[in-house]
Amino acid sequence: MVNKKGYILQKLQVKQIFYIFFIIIVALSFSVSFTQSVHREVKTSELEQKIAVYRLFSSDDCLGSSGVINIGKFYDENLENCFDVPDNERVGVELKLSGLDGVEIGVSEINKWMVAQKVTCGMKGSFYDCFSTRKYVLIEDGGEIKQGILDILVVTDVK
Repeated sequence: MVNKKGYILQKLQVKQIFYIFFIIIVALSFSVSFTQSVHREVKTSELEQKIAVYRLFSSDDCLGSSGVINIGKFYDENLENCFDVPDNERVGVELKLSGLDGVEIGVSEINKWMVAQKVTCGMKGSFYDCFSTRKYVLIEDGGEIKQGILDILVVTDVK
């Protein structure tokens, strides 16, 4: 004859094993769904683009002082030294300076190979991302101050 206490104990153990398996399955499903919802992709290209524009206007050595662009400093070598962007770094900057009348005063490019990749920006499957902005600026040309427009294009590698 089987002891009733042993039979009840065995029945409880089977139920507990079932509950343990159920809890494990629920916990695994929660953890999988949580990791899928929390996954974030960090895009550093946008940060690099904003930093490039900030560098341009934050340093007096780059274009001029007090937010006024000195036309004598608007050439490739000066801006390359200002940005200190080596050729192997995947950032390119194109600056177009023009007067309010639309007449182009000058164009400067930093890391020309990267700037040439601007034609692929916006294409599906492109490895390059572009950021462009237009700033209304003051231009100092031989002691004379005029109003102008500075178009900035920053090309970054998103690989």
